[in-house]
Amino acid sequence: MARTCIFALLILLIGLTITIQGVQAHVAAWHYGMYCLNGTSGYDNPNTNDAIQPLYRMTKDDWWFHHFNKCDRFPPQEGDFLDLPVNGTFTVEHALNRAFTTLSYNGEDIGDFGDGEDHPGMGEDGDCITAINIHTQNESMAAGTAFAISYHSNMSLVTFENLVVFTVLYHTPWKRIATYSVPNLPACPPEGCICAWGWIPNGCGTANMYHLGYRCKVVGQTGDAAVAPGQAPVWCEDDPDRCVNGAKQMLYWHQVDGNNIEVEGLDLAGDHKSPAYNAKCGFRNGAQTDIFLEPGTATSTNVPPSAIRHKLPSLLLGFAIAWTFQFDKITDFTGGSNFFILALLTLLIGNEFHARNIVASVLVMVWATRIAGFLLYRVLKTGSDTRFDEIRSSFLKFLGFWLGQIIWVWTVSLPLTILNSPAISDTTRSGSNPAFGTSRDIAGIVLWVLGWLIETVSDAQKFRYKMAKDKPKDKPVLTGLWKWSRHPPYFGEIMCWWGIWILCLSPTTNGSLSSHSKSAQYGAIVSPLFTLILLMFGSGVPTAEKPQAKKFFLMSYGENAKQEHAHAWSNYKEYLRKTSILIPIPPVVYKPLPRLLKQTLLLDFPMYQFDQVRDGVVAVEQSRRESA
Repeated sequence: MARTCIFALLILLIGLTITIQGVQAHVAAWHYGMYCLNGTSGYDNPNTNDAIQPLYRMTKDDWWFHHFNKCDRFPPQEGDFLDLPVNGTFTVEHALNRAFTTLSYNGEDIGDFGDGEDHPGMGEDGDCITAINIHTQNESMAAGTAFAISYHSNMSLVTFENLVVFTVLYHTPWKRIATYSVPNLPACPPEGCICAWGWIPNGCGTANMYHLGYRCKVVGQTGDAAVAPGQAPVWCEDDPDRCVNGAKQMLYWHQVDGNNIEVEGLDLAGDHKSPAYNAKCGFRNGAQTDIFLEPGTATSTNVPPSAIRHKLPSLLLGFAIAWTFQFDKITDFTGGSNFFILALLTLLIGNEFHARNIVASVLVMVWATRIAGFLLYRVLKTGSDTRFDEIRSSFLKFLGFWLGQIIWVWTVSLPLTILNSPAISDTTRSGSNPAFGTSRDIAGIVLWVLGWLIETVSDAQKFRYKMAKDKPKDKPVLTGLWKWSRHPPYFGEIMCWWGIWILCLSPTTNGSLSSHSKSAQYGAIVSPLFTLILLMFGSGVPTAEKPQAKKFFLMSYGENAKQEHAHAWSNYKEYLRKTSILIPIPPVVYKPLPRLLKQTLLLDFPMYQFDQVRDGVVAVEQSRRESA
């Protein structure tokens, strides 16, 4: 019984000691405007040290604003902000526990240093300081700390790119009181901004990282210039010309993913390189005055413009040859081959040779090679393309067609062009590159493969049918996929570009991607939509449906109708009733479906239908004039 009482008393004394003195560990920048000020227990904890836990080898989802221990879920109290006086200074307290700051116990346990003690001559012996773990041997070797600002009030909208370092304090953390300078920042939204404090120690312990959140607001006579998107810093100690000028992101390093800087080897002092908020990574001491946009400047997704410039001359050269010699040998081939050229150029110029970029680029190049090669082979066998008969001799009409090809190639290639942009895929520029094999990757590839097979097989089936000498002239193509769809190659092509768009969307799953970069990727949906609209309402289905119906109608009722073709039109109408216009559907399923369903959801719109009364009369009259 006595031993039990003594043991309980010892436990109580230990608990009281911890409560009164705090826990000695690492360091945070304490302020009433910080997240996790009271810890994560849900009540006011004057002894908390939750915010000081170092970040090491974590996933981005865990280390981002200390999500792993729920610090990001405990914002400061309503009305508490870290005030940032324009062109002035603000102060925080570097301490290993809230108990050793003025924010607890009325400041009874504070000292010059963050462990509540004073340390005259601290670190002069050259050993790493452990009484308070600030990862240094002395003040001159302290790596430096920084504050960054994002002009969003909602932490979920903060990204690498919009969280920009605005002040740096060399040779910290050292003493408890740390005073930072503020540049001419613009005003925050009414609900305030999100700020962050960052520190990467330089030796004396595990290579870890610190990243804390704050609710902040800019006060005083605020500036007018907007803060530019941050670029990822680089190690430039040995080559200052490599330093990133202007707005920079915070340093994210030594984690499982989400890193925006990588270093290896030794620095000029012979120590292992460690990124830091100092000149080694291009940060100046004090307020960062070069972080602002010029008036009227906007941000972009950095889609490689040189790729577009390279593509334009080849199309115009192709037009000049085709119009001068009045032939179709290169018209379709040039359009298809420019998809290949654009895919290759954006991959090479963007210099983003990740698995996803390579796979997506190869898929587009395979599609382009197949379509360009097939169209060239077909026109070589047939001699010409009848689609161009009415425009080939007109300079302006033919030029308009070729310029339309430029718009077609550029618009449809947008998902890949944007994916290959460094702003999307370069993690050092706030891009995102999730490990290849996401659900979107798989869905996109499967959709593309199915679409490519449908397009390739159906093109081959129709070409073989057309080239056959014994084919029936009074019947449409009824072999293979053509039994299930009147335009299976178009359906396959649409599937291919939906697949490419979905495959290229994977970077949006990573929170590090900026909002405007995500918008660009989602906006690239214009590619499959443009393909769908072009084929259903432009140069695809409309140019084939009525002309083909007219052909079979005239076989039965035209000026030169033959008795052997008397049933051509009735057979063709039966073909229309049982064969889907686009989506491959077995005739036994499609034929009994309601007409309304066919003309709406299944896309067989009335605009495609040949009216034998109205259109038939016109067709017969035209046939008579041509025969006269």
